[in-house]
Amino acid sequence: MLESKFQGRSKKLRGLEKCGRERSMSRRSLLRILAGVAATPHTSGRARAGPEVTASVTVNYDQPGRLIPENFIGLSYESAVLASPNYLSPRNPTLHALLRGLGPGAVLRLGGNTSESTRWRGTGNVSEPFVITPAAIDALAELVKALNWQLIYGLNLARGNPEAAAEETAYVARAVGSRLLAFQIGNEPDGFGRWSAVRPQTYDFQAFLAEWRQFYTGIRARLPTAPFAGPDVIAEQKWIRPFIEAVGDDLILVTRHYYADGPAGAPDITLARLLNSAPQAKAMLEEMRSTSESSRLPFRIAETNSIFNEGQPGVSDTFGSALWGIEFMFQVAEAGGQGINFHTGDAKAYTPIRGATALLRHVDVQ
Repeated sequence: MLESKFQGRSKKLRGLEKCGRERSMSRRSLLRILAGVAATPHTSGRARAGPEVTASVTVNYDQPGRLIPENFIGLSYESAVLASPNYLSPRNPTLHALLRGLGPGAVLRLGGNTSESTRWRGTGNVSEPFVITPAAIDALAELVKALNWQLIYGLNLARGNPEAAAEETAYVARAVGSRLLAFQIGNEPDGFGRWSAVRPQTYDFQAFLAEWRQFYTGIRARLPTAPFAGPDVIAEQKWIRPFIEAVGDDLILVTRHYYADGPAGAPDITLARLLNSAPQAKAMLEEMRSTSESSRLPFRIAETNSIFNEGQPGVSDTFGSALWGIEFMFQVAEAGGQGINFHTGDAKAYTPIRGATALLRHVDVQ
């Protein structure tokens, strides 16, 4: 149990004093007030001391709550970054140092919308712009080894083919070894017929399942021990239970995506709305918890962030958004989730780590 006490002198905090000089607060209330304090403008050109804040934490050992897995934290990158073997590589010293700062045991996930436009070392549709080579996979393997991280690797279901996917997975598994957590076949397949337009609008769960099984069969024939996660949906929660019922014996992890709001650019996107989005996340996570417990499969939010379509400037890149991220991590942990992967990369307002060169500036990614 987490209890927080907050006392301050600023006008923003005087309302708390109606109930006394100190008041016990929920975690969510504390985060909201901190967001307000962070947004307080300085009207004078002279440096002014900020509001004095006193916070205390009490740990209730009689109610320890859920155990948070060692691999709970993680980042998610677009597959397109693998088009450059020098990006996700220990030879990229700045990125390597930043990732190392997150500590050992984290999970790196590759996927995103650009996974629909990748091809494995020259196989597949030559019009696909992002070629993934063995050199890129070797560098990726060196990086996760140096960091002592695990890897979730996404495959191109949208425009790929089972034969190329089998060759790709065999190489990835050999290079990454025991640090491979799982393969994912497809990224947000529930959007294939809606916003991705890579399938007819009639594309449904049964069509996805048939394609997934084709890829799975080809991969398992080449790599019998390949671990799988899925279905990696973003909107269709109702796909998850049927997916588990159909292929659950072949899964080690259930995955889905979550964005608190969007699309970026919509007139009603505000920081206040983001900070009040916990109830909708709670409903989604309660369903994931129930599904996980009934299937005895762990679940992970394999891609998430504040506002989809690359984030909202002035909302996604604020201190308040960071507080939203902390709150969402607590929510996932409380629901028994295995972990969470915040989506990152260049040219995104919500990215926690941004390089000097925007590799994906001209790519429409989520």
